[in-house]
Amino acid sequence: MADADNQMPEAGKTKRRIPRWMTIALVLSLGANILIVGMMAGAAFHGPGPDRRAFGGPNDFGNLARALPNHHQDALREHLRERREDLRAERAEMRGLLGQLQNALTAEPFDIDAVRALMQQQRQIMNRGAIAAQQALLARIEAMTDDERAEFAEHLGKQGRR
Repeated sequence: MADADNQMPEAGKTKRRIPRWMTIALVLSLGANILIVGMMAGAAFHGPGPDRRAFGGPNDFGNLARALPNHHQDALREHLRERREDLRAERAEMRGLLGQLQNALTAEPFDIDAVRALMQQQRQIMNRGAIAAQQALLARIEAMTDDERAEFAEHLGKQGRR
């Protein structure tokens, strides 16, 4: 008679585990994306002060916003403050997805399609935030005079050379 500890798993019932490194990579990726959304909101809420360089290049939202003339920066900041509740809801939704992702990564049996769907939802939230920020920035650019747009372009050129 076979010992219970030495029994082979039944055919078709082998456990499939996700490698630990992949779990860590996926959680870090989601965390980084939450950080980016938070940075976009934070860049908009900061008042005047020392040069705050955000991650990214000269086309980063924070850099674009800082290149605006001061009164346009103020108007953009005010617009984003008015969206504060929407931004909080998006961050809460991202936190909820993180918990769901953690559960999906440790689920038995593991389902990569569930992980993929959660990451797709995360991307959609981030895209909504980026589109809203870009639309607000475009509205400020549209409201600029010719001279203000020239000043804006000059500031962008200086940022690109840093």
